[in-house]
Amino acid sequence: MQLVQRSLAVTLCAALNFPGAATAQSATSRPAYHSHSIQGDDRILHVLNRFTFGPRPGDLEAVRAMGLDKWFDQQLHPATLSHSDLDGRLAQYPAMQWSNEELLFRAPSNGIIRQAIDGKMSIPEHGRSSRR
Repeated sequence: MQLVQRSLAVTLCAALNFPGAATAQSATSRPAYHSHSIQGDDRILHVLNRFTFGPRPGDLEAVRAMGLDKWFDQQLHPATLSHSDLDGRLAQYPAMQWSNEELLFRAPSNGIIRQAIDGKMSIPEHGRSSRR
């Protein structure tokens, strides 16, 4: 019994001192995943269904053009995405350009409206709010 324990202790010490010897493959490099059951566009559609709210028109072609690895990288690092299209669409709405003060003046909350109706608060002047 002691011989088995000593053998296990020596093996454990060797594995702790030389961790690279226990595994042939490095932990930093992983082989590319290749599914034998789902291929091509079906694979892309499966990913879009699982990781988004479903594919939109043009998503399949876009992911196919850039590849799944690059698409995943973009999803994990959203700061790298261009927002110029979104900024162009939001420019059509002037309220999206207002400051917080301007927004509160032009579109007050229900609470502020109720307080003004009840006389608990005066209607704020443009640019500043005044309380009684």
